[in-house]
Amino acid sequence: MTPIRVALGEVHSAILRDILAQITSLQPDMVLVGQVGSSGLRQAVAECQADVLICELGAGELPQVCEELFSGKNPPVVVGLAREGREAAICIPNAGALQLTSVIRSAVSGDGAESNIMELMPSAGVHAASDAIEPYTSNSEFLYDQLRVLDLALLAGVEALESTIWDESVQRFQGLAISPGDVRALLKRSSLDTSQRYNEELRRRHSRLAERAAKRIAASLGQAEIPPFVRLVERFELGPFERFVIIAALALEIDSGKYGKAYALLQDDATRKQPSLELLVRLYEGLGEANWWEAATAFESSRPLRRWNLIRLAPRDSGEPAALLSRRIELDDRIARFLLGLDDLGAQMDEFAAAGPWGSQALRIPPPETEEGRLARLLSDVKRGAPGAPPHLVVHAYGRPGSGRRSLVAAVCRTHGLRVLRVDARRLAALAGAAFEESLLLLVRESMLQPTALCLENLDALLEEDSGNTRGWRAIVNVLEGHSPVSFVIGEKPWWPEGIFQEGVFHDIPLDPPRAGEARRIWSAELAGENLHPDLGGPALAAEELAGRFTLSPGQIHDAVAAARTRALGQTSGRLPLTLADLYRGCRDQCSHRLGKLTNQVITTFGWDDLVLPPKQLSQLRELETCIRNSSGVLEDWNFRSRLAYGRGITVVFSGPSGTGKTMAAGILARELGLDLYKIDLSRVVSKYIGETEKNLERIFQQAEDANAMLFFDEADALFGKRSAIKDAHDRYANIEISYLLQKMEERLGVTILATNLKTNMDEAFVRRIRFSVEFPMPEYAQRLQIWQGSLPKETRLTADVDLPLLARRMRVAGGSIMNVVVSAASLAYEPGGAIAMKHLLHAAKRELEKLGLQYNETDFAPQGNAAAPAA
Repeated sequence: MTPIRVALGEVHSAILRDILAQITSLQPDMVLVGQVGSSGLRQAVAECQADVLICELGAGELPQVCEELFSGKNPPVVVGLAREGREAAICIPNAGALQLTSVIRSAVSGDGAESNIMELMPSAGVHAASDAIEPYTSNSEFLYDQLRVLDLALLAGVEALESTIWDESVQRFQGLAISPGDVRALLKRSSLDTSQRYNEELRRRHSRLAERAAKRIAASLGQAEIPPFVRLVERFELGPFERFVIIAALALEIDSGKYGKAYALLQDDATRKQPSLELLVRLYEGLGEANWWEAATAFESSRPLRRWNLIRLAPRDSGEPAALLSRRIELDDRIARFLLGLDDLGAQMDEFAAAGPWGSQALRIPPPETEEGRLARLLSDVKRGAPGAPPHLVVHAYGRPGSGRRSLVAAVCRTHGLRVLRVDARRLAALAGAAFEESLLLLVRESMLQPTALCLENLDALLEEDSGNTRGWRAIVNVLEGHSPVSFVIGEKPWWPEGIFQEGVFHDIPLDPPRAGEARRIWSAELAGENLHPDLGGPALAAEELAGRFTLSPGQIHDAVAAARTRALGQTSGRLPLTLADLYRGCRDQCSHRLGKLTNQVITTFGWDDLVLPPKQLSQLRELETCIRNSSGVLEDWNFRSRLAYGRGITVVFSGPSGTGKTMAAGILARELGLDLYKIDLSRVVSKYIGETEKNLERIFQQAEDANAMLFFDEADALFGKRSAIKDAHDRYANIEISYLLQKMEERLGVTILATNLKTNMDEAFVRRIRFSVEFPMPEYAQRLQIWQGSLPKETRLTADVDLPLLARRMRVAGGSIMNVVVSAASLAYEPGGAIAMKHLLHAAKRELEKLGLQYNETDFAPQGNAAAPAA
């Protein structure tokens, strides 16, 4: 008996090498004739005259081997062994030496050419280690299996089509028709051999592959790392047919040329390259015609495919049948990206959402350690369903910019392996009705695709704009109760969502500015590397000054130093040392820009030497300046905060006639303290409509809360009239408005000044709640003369007849009126090289008195009684 000549190809598995050693060394009718490599395979096999080639193959490698060997004369029997438990065309998953020897003998003695490739299936009930069902470990591995299943289903459809309707005469319409051969060549895989042309064999292979893929999907469910499609199956509870539909639609995203032609052929229309519902029902293995309608229910709007917009019905083309099953489907763009392992959200969601955490610049401020640890532990309880823990959390982290809100969210999500999905609530609510509803669905769907925490931003603006219509933000808030264990809302001010969340779900985290001691530490650290002016006395003293003056978050402190550095660099080509003025301006830049939209900023160049007041009032103002400077230290270092339940803000009343210096004094105070001053006209804030005044005041104080600025309410008489005698509901409500204003003044940690012309108009009960009161009297002669002299710039020229003492003696008016006279006289007198004469001052004085409604005598303004009146 002629021995069987065996050649060995490349073998990587140690177990397979042992089996092959037994075959070639122990079997008397077999002889090992050599080992061949993968290159030049046909020539190497021919040289050793091998009857059999035994090689270890991975999935998809057998067709190349067979194509090379079978094209020559006397091709050998090819026994392909499965590598790593994956199926090959010849699969012997439980073969030992005796089984493999029997197979080789049977193959060599076979009668037909079709014996060149054989397949030995394991017997029923036998499950070898190489055939064990393992979870999917990669997306590419999963897609490969699923596309093989789809290919076999399409090949079966092509075979059925060719056996019934294909007419070779259509070949003359090449370019307009697609032949079965064209598609078959594209779809053939390693699991098919050239002789298997029958539909039943294709169906058998399809069923076996589909069953194995389904088992691997089942084994993958619940794993920590699973392919995107398995995640889709798990979260949306997709059945076998629904999975097949999604894979069929996804195939077009992977290879539109191949699968588009296949769909077009099977739908008898070269232009219809998207599969219809009817085609997918027909292709799905295991459905008889009686079950088609049952399978078609998968496309109902209440089922996962359409409820969650996983697939969409393509628009009908003109002339397309109106029947539902004839509608073509397409995969949702975001779902296609997700299944291919891409994380971009797509154009529709990009309008109002972004995936992933914020940039490093936004996260430069570390979150408070205590809050991060406490929230991480609470979320752990929620995820494991600890006793007493809510089903999910909605966390509202609020505070000033730079307080670490975003860092807190990012840190907690990183700890628990959650992706952050940032949503702009204002943009989302601005969408039209249908787009708004669909966008909410997309947000929920996105949280189901992978472990995600929604983070709602810009809710403050939405709540302010949507105060009359709560539809938008209520619907958005309801999304937060979706499919994630935690959702976040970040803002700048408190929020109380009454009646929206169930008990225990809403969790409030205020991120307050650092106390004085911590603020000094942060300031010292930020200033440590800066070039400071010697007058500052070093980082520690500068930090002491700035921490006592401004209430800023850590991020705002960092930005304030950066702004001061930029300002110093911009003043010269060199790097100037930072001055206190630079740092003051940097601090003001961080927080005053919003308040400027609601009020008028007052900027003054005056100092205390320019303010003309009696000594008592000047002393009171100096004391007020000292109290403001020391306020932070008194509250924090000496802990007077613990003794003051309210009234921590500094409230002041400036009373006196118009023009006596109230606004000027407020401006000087702000300038000396390095603060911005914003003036609010109360006469414009007060409304005749009940409740509107409080709304106006609420807007102002909300914006002023973090402004570190002085507020100056002018014309307080519009609100602070005596209300002790209540005559009607409006009088009663005016008392409420006053109480509301005083409450807001006391609550804010800053300086608020009320200016009134007549202090006697204020009720004593309200005056007692004011910490400081300064009365600005009408100036006496000496003060009026000082004002006249100080009102004239040094560049101004006067004629010899100007008599300022006479004007001060005869015009008993406030400093504001004196300034008006001087400016008007200068306007009348101006010419290049000219000078202000007495006649100009007298004329301007008369006009000012007329404006004020005061009587005067012409002779009162004549120098020594003989001054001529100015020309009319």
